[in-house]
Amino acid sequence: MPTVNIKDLFSVSDELNTKSVNALMRAIKEGATDGFDYLRFKTSVKNMGDMDMGDMQSYKSVFATAQTIGVTKDKLVKSANYYKTILRKELEKFGTALQKQYKQRVTDKQEQAKSFEKKIKDTKLKIAKLQKELDAYETNIGTLNKMAEKENMKITATREQFLSAHNELKNSIEQDIKLMQDYL
Repeated sequence: MPTVNIKDLFSVSDELNTKSVNALMRAIKEGATDGFDYLRFKTSVKNMGDMDMGDMQSYKSVFATAQTIGVTKDKLVKSANYYKTILRKELEKFGTALQKQYKQRVTDKQEQAKSFEKKIKDTKLKIAKLQKELDAYETNIGTLNKMAEKENMKITATREQFLSAHNELKNSIEQDIKLMQDYL
């Protein structure tokens, strides 16, 4: 595993949700392979860049050194694609968890609100002494819908933050692949 912080290898906007970025970085770190792979290549390129070398010179220099241990352009691209696969799997896991949260925190509340609406209709057919109970159900509908909307907004914001983090990381890898394709 590279000795630098994996997050430092990618140009990640400070505006991205830290929790989402950290989850993606943790997945990349946990999925890291042994030997000289994309992450080690990227670490070396970054280290060269820290020495005021341009991208092309950094890529070519690191690649020339890596070739001495049997690394090929195809192996680097395959390795970068492997890390994109890790990101895709994390996106799938996030989507599944998001759906579960949406059901628990939005859909169930909406269904509960619909249930109260039915009870309201049934209660209106009852005698006047049940008016107090009817008023309580009406109050619950407003509360549940507000809660569902609030949770929906939170989940939507979380989804957007995660997708932004995912897309930025994916785009960074794709840019590296393009640079590898162009320079190597």
